Amino acid sequence: MDRIDEIFLELQFSSIRFAEEEHLVLSLRDITERKQNEQEIHNQNDLLRLSVAQAEAASRAKSLFLANMTHELKTPLNSMLGYAQYLQMPQLGSLSDRQAEAVSSIESSGRHLLKLVEQILDYSRMEAGRMPLDRSDCDLAGLIHECIQGFRHVTRNKEIELEENLPAGPVHVNCDQTRIRQVLDNLLTNAARHTDAGGRIEVSLLEGADNVLIRVADTGHGMPAEDQERIFEPFEQSVSDRSRKREGTGLGLAIVKRIVDMHQGFITLQTAPGEGATFTIGLPH
Repeated sequence: MDRIDEIFLELQFSSIRFAEEEHLVLSLRDITERKQNEQEIHNQNDLLRLSVAQAEAASRAKSLFLANMTHELKTPLNSMLGYAQYLQMPQLGSLSDRQAEAVSSIESSGRHLLKLVEQILDYSRMEAGRMPLDRSDCDLAGLIHECIQGFRHVTRNKEIELEENLPAGPVHVNCDQTRIRQVLDNLLTNAARHTDAGGRIEVSLLEGADNVLIRVADTGHGMPAEDQERIFEPFEQSVSDRSRKREGTGLGLAIVKRIVDMHQGFITLQTAPGEGATFTIGLPH
């Protein structure tokens, strides 16, 4: 016997008065297509919910893996740095120039690797919602000045001019000072990475009615439009970074964006190839 496809019918009753008599009217309508469409939507919603659940589970697993991996890496790295510093103590005797250079290289590489590991750990904590802000009243102008002074050795070594344009008096905001320092350090590191010797980086602070604006502008290489669309995504690097094989996790600007968002602020980027880049951060005043 041939299979009969399932059909859906809608049955309606109504009454009309005709020739002084009540008549019952029955109407039958085929609603099979509508029911099939509703079922298809229901099935697609089920698939979407399943996909979202799987994506969330994968994200949690990734964050847990990154947190565990970076924690395990930090222990031997800290030991390596400790021994490198120990070897440079004068109590152990003097090192030859070649030995001193080797130990210094170990310490420098170890600190670089530790910074990368800490970036991964920070981002995994942010992604998992396990990094609350420790807010307090802060003189943002003073904090920015301290960050700039601490970064001058980097720009000096690269022969880059580092300028600051800050208000003379304090500018008070409520923020997590440690995280805002991290934001500034990441932006300055990014600017120095993309600026050649003889270039310039300028950091300015503007005070408005509702927001304070932090601007970090450089005269570096800039970036094309396709990079701008995804530069704040995790593990992304610009075309120039990849072509020049620059080191990094691709997390610096993603962390900046997360921290700014956690402060209910915003970040914008103005750039073009060969015209440098200007990052502007707005924080509630």
